[in-house]
Amino acid sequence: MANTCPKCATSFNSRTLPKTIKQRLLGGWTCQNCGYEIDWVGREVIRPTQQQKQRSITIHGEWIVVNVTETNRSEEYIGVEQRVIDNTRSGSPSNRKLFVSKEWTKSYVVEQENARKIEGKAEVSVKILANISASIENAITAKYSIASQTRQLHSEEIDITIPSKTRIRLYLQWKRIWQHGFVRLRNRRHVEIEVPFKVVSELTFDQVQVDEI
Repeated sequence: MANTCPKCATSFNSRTLPKTIKQRLLGGWTCQNCGYEIDWVGREVIRPTQQQKQRSITIHGEWIVVNVTETNRSEEYIGVEQRVIDNTRSGSPSNRKLFVSKEWTKSYVVEQENARKIEGKAEVSVKILANISASIENAITAKYSIASQTRQLHSEEIDITIPSKTRIRLYLQWKRIWQHGFVRLRNRRHVEIEVPFKVVSELTFDQVQVDEI
């Protein structure tokens, strides 16, 4: 058995008395300075509560988020809004201001099925993805300030010129702008994986005007 405590290096001697029945029968020692307990061959004695705590740390604290990296953007059309402005009875052009608005939610999608390993020997399994899902979501919501069920309003004023004797149809093609990226994570065994995601960064529209004489 060691002559010093493996944890705090406090020395002990043969006059050190055992503190438990197990130590009296099988040998062992409890450090009087820090409470570290070792068995007769110098191994740490782990109580059941300690084992449960260490197991929990291994499962939930093994993976850490290294960074969140943005890549490209994409567009998703979500609907068309139509406005008709009639100026057929006027012999002169008309200038109008239109106010348009639409509610939207800043949401995100984690594409776990496209996760890939960057470094290390372990494969990306369903169990690994289940363990890291909360870490990924926390990283994304923190970076983009996403709160659950928070709705936002896109508002914009449009200047329209309608020629004389003309009716126009104005088409507003609403679309979401998705910001793509990936979350990189690493565990204690230096295995690194990347999990793609996309988040709605803004709402906008394409404007198409058709003149009808």
